[in-house]
Amino acid sequence: MEKHHRFSIWYVLLGVWVVLIAQSYLSSLFAHQVISYSQFLSLLKESKIR
Repeated sequence: MEKHHRFSIWYVLLGVWVVLIAQSYLSSLFAHQVISYSQFLSLLKESKIR
């Protein structure tokens, strides 16, 4: 008995979806937060910035 593997576009779409979700998650981990200069100064006075 031979098993025939069938190609399905759903596997490709699922794979692309998983890659996009993973890329979105990883890019959010390494994103930089933009703060105002006044907020920077207040954090500096509170010694919350090294």
